[in-house]
Amino acid sequence: MGVTTAGWQQELMDTLQLQGIATEASLADASISVNADPAITLDLNPEIPLGSGDVNLSSDAVNLSSDAAIQLDQRDALSRSADAGGPLGETCAILLRFAESPKLVLHLIPIDHHFLPADLLKLQESFKANNQQLIQLWEDVWLKRPDQVLSRITAMLGKNKTVHGRKTKIITVTQVEADNFFGQYHLQFSAKARHRFALTLDGEVVAMASFSAKRNMTKKREGYTSVELIRFATVDGITVQGGLSKLIRHMIKTIGPDDVMTYADLDWSYGKGYTKLGFELTAQTPPAEIWINTETLVRYFPQRLPADMQGLIANLAAQEASGLMEPLGYRLIYNTGNLKYILYLSGE
Repeated sequence: MGVTTAGWQQELMDTLQLQGIATEASLADASISVNADPAITLDLNPEIPLGSGDVNLSSDAVNLSSDAAIQLDQRDALSRSADAGGPLGETCAILLRFAESPKLVLHLIPIDHHFLPADLLKLQESFKANNQQLIQLWEDVWLKRPDQVLSRITAMLGKNKTVHGRKTKIITVTQVEADNFFGQYHLQFSAKARHRFALTLDGEVVAMASFSAKRNMTKKREGYTSVELIRFATVDGITVQGGLSKLIRHMIKTIGPDDVMTYADLDWSYGKGYTKLGFELTAQTPPAEIWINTETLVRYFPQRLPADMQGLIANLAAQEASGLMEPLGYRLIYNTGNLKYILYLSGE
């Protein structure tokens, strides 16, 4: 039986087909009990990430890359939405499976949805229990960052060309250079960072990582410092084997922290790559509420909303807040949280 898809969902499927990637769609709503008990038991202590560069998709409300680039993304996204019948108004969530990789599944979620965070987490856990990775792809992410989404999918399907990290050279780059690179190749745009290093091959940048300044962790011990890995990306179509490890080792040699911390966005990753590099999973953050402007597709964390709107919904439950915000053109969506990983360097 065929599945009726929204314009943006069909656009994604057609684009994949043009690249020779066969998919099969099914209704996601039948896979979970919608509006289930929101209580979710996490294996690790919840913790709200502070200063993470990879928590959620950036927008001009929270993003630090150029306003012009973001406005262009928004204009292109809204134009493509209009051509496909307009953003929102579709409530059908789709599960997209890949013929060549049964362990990877996309959950295509419309902004006009009826999920609670618990629904998304339960669906994710059900796939994880079957050794499958579920990607939670929201409508606005596809509409605003289609090239980056496609790059991430093709990389997960193993279609990238492999470059060996040992053949690359390390250079230091500026914040402007990092903004340009991550703006083009990272799903969540760029973010401010104290340290930025890139890998070059034949004079061309093929990968880049950015790191925070050293942070004093007095709860550990006097003099203990930690550095956050904020961003890592490669150019489209290339996987640099050992590239992230090479950049992290260089940063450690240059800065000398006692540990390196980072977050894996559960919408997209279980963090297995960090585990392979020696990172330890230390915490799981709860899902975050995000308000999206249905006209501009700009995302706002609650604390980033205009002051009058923050006051309007202060101390209200999600359902009550939605009743006030939706007439103003804002819809409540969620991510599925993050996994916190730490690479301990000092034996502590």
